[in-house]
Amino acid sequence: MRRFLFDVAWALNGFERAERRDLVFDWPQPGAVADGGAKAFGAFVRHQTGTREGTRMFIAGAQVATLLGQPAPNESCILDGRLYVRPDALDTAGKRTLWRLIQEMDESA
Repeated sequence: MRRFLFDVAWALNGFERAERRDLVFDWPQPGAVADGGAKAFGAFVRHQTGTREGTRMFIAGAQVATLLGQPAPNESCILDGRLYVRPDALDTAGKRTLWRLIQEMDESA
């Protein structure tokens, strides 16, 4: 699965190498409300894509969609301007849909 997600990132970047930058979301922060993690995570993600021009992001997994305040989609799609990868839908049709979405993101960039 990890290799597949790396391939998705590579395709999303036009098959060009890029410098890897890990962004770590640590929760709870000292003094923060323990159950406020979903709201804080949503703000963290919006800040990452909203402040870096040309940045594209993909997300994978039902938990991430839920943390962003969205129901987990049944298939890969564009979710709040980000590519949502349904990792358990790796059949031929699912991969074809994912590839089409990546191409559409390229065309709109």
